[in-house]
Amino acid sequence: MNAVFIKIMINEKSGVQMNQQSELRLTRYTTEYDSTLNEFTLPEDQEKFTALPTEMIQLSKVDTTRNPVVLLNQNHPVGFFVLQFGDRVKEYTSNKKALLLIALSINSSEQGKGYAKQGCVYCRRLYIRNSLKVTKLFWL
Repeated sequence: MNAVFIKIMINEKSGVQMNQQSELRLTRYTTEYDSTLNEFTLPEDQEKFTALPTEMIQLSKVDTTRNPVVLLNQNHPVGFFVLQFGDRVKEYTSNKKALLLIALSINSSEQGKGYAKQGCVYCRRLYIRNSLKVTKLFWL
């Protein structure tokens, strides 16, 4: 897999409720983000639907079909998800050029700012429009 990188600008005109202009970027996980990702929290009612970054990072170390991605706002981690390929995708589609987007989480202190929606939209555009290998992206 190639490195994941996209940069967008979000402002009040985009429909995202923010007081100032923000720089949103998707990047491949590296250990430089560990200190912030280790502090992520989720509201209790969301814990059954997703996983914290620390758990997914550990799984990605033993499962090479999992590709962790960090969602940055002004170079600060605000969200996290995993893009997965391989046999697990076959549970949902016969499309050999599909990816799964799993374990999306936005740190509780950063929720309600539109990061999850924008991250998913631009991730989908990045992979489907710019990659000859990916034609479908599934959210779980």
